[in-house]
Amino acid sequence: MRENETTPPASNGIPGNEIASLRNRLFLLHQIGNDLSTSDSFDELCRQAVIRGREVLECRRVSIWLRKENSMMVCGSYGVDEKGEVRDERAQLLTIGRNSPLGELLNNLRPVWIQKNFDLRNDKGEVVGKGTHVAAAMWNGRQVTGCICADNLLDKKEFSETDLDIIRTYAAMLGHVAFRKKAEEELRQSVREKEILAQEINHRVANNFQVILDLLNMQSARVRDSQDKELFRQTQARIRCMAKIHETFQKSENLAGINIHNYIMDVIRDLFQVYNIPASSVVIRWEGQHETFSLSQAIPCGLIINELVTNALKHGLKCVRSIGGQAMGELSIAIRRANETLAISVGNDGIPFPSEIDIHHPFSAGLQLVKSLVEQLGGKLTLERTRGTFFTFSFPESCLHKAAFASRIQKPEVCSQNGGNKPATN
Repeated sequence: MRENETTPPASNGIPGNEIASLRNRLFLLHQIGNDLSTSDSFDELCRQAVIRGREVLECRRVSIWLRKENSMMVCGSYGVDEKGEVRDERAQLLTIGRNSPLGELLNNLRPVWIQKNFDLRNDKGEVVGKGTHVAAAMWNGRQVTGCICADNLLDKKEFSETDLDIIRTYAAMLGHVAFRKKAEEELRQSVREKEILAQEINHRVANNFQVILDLLNMQSARVRDSQDKELFRQTQARIRCMAKIHETFQKSENLAGINIHNYIMDVIRDLFQVYNIPASSVVIRWEGQHETFSLSQAIPCGLIINELVTNALKHGLKCVRSIGGQAMGELSIAIRRANETLAISVGNDGIPFPSEIDIHHPFSAGLQLVKSLVEQLGGKLTLERTRGTFFTFSFPESCLHKAAFASRIQKPEVCSQNGGNKPATN
């Protein structure tokens, strides 16, 4: 001891140096708990727990045994031997007697089990030492999930009451941390399985849609009447629209929903091919938000947009042409939010929609489908003819999945079919 250095004063008959040692061990216990909670996996947590356990428990050997559900069977985890070497004991499985001391520990009848004059045996089963063996229950707040075992057989050091308190505290802390880490891993595994299942279902649905499209193609090849051919083509476009939803969902990193902007642009590109619209003859103007729709919500919205865009290409923009590479027609898509209502507009600057047609009492199959789907969303359909033809269907925002993409209003953008993008002008 250095000059002028004194032993810390005693408290309640306990020497000051023992109090300082206990304080250091409790601080180390807290630090280890924080470190273990950040482990990469449950197995790594158990491995580090036995390594760090030697330090805080101040003993030579430490091992962890995990209870298999509520049975009297325990499975090995990791252990540290007297030389400090980590042993993988996960292949070991033991059956514990219900009335044995360790069985009482697992049944929460005692928090700590102590056995003195315990034989230490090597890998050959030979007794190489005697000492005290202690086991403490790992508790997750509801049940005993295992136990942590420690001994000082080679040192023949007796465990003090302070040592037992530290072991019991360490085991309880480890039980909570291990339970949380195990639950996190099981949750991640469950999410991964559900993601794989969702991807597989969508893949199969997309394949089934493709089979239907192929059958319609084969059947339409035998049709001679032009009106009948058009009916086949419209049906194929609607099926392709639904199939596109599943294809987009399958490619999406966010399985909670579909980026409606990307999906609609894919649908429009398909319709351009179906109706042989030159890529340079129409400019697509997108305005609003890149909303995320769930699968069940994207299907009715996608079908509505498919019908309205089809109507625009067949009738409103049927006379568009390209002169010198300049587009002569414009197709507009807009998504606006106001008063907890989402409104989607589809318009064109071509031939106006006939004034004699009542959209609320339509006679065409396409508009009847639109009306039915809008009602399914709990919304309403309006038509504006002052600056071309603009259909708008609006519905309560509450029926949509909250956007995972940018929620702010974006500036209008112009998307040319030849891949060029430029800001829209007023």
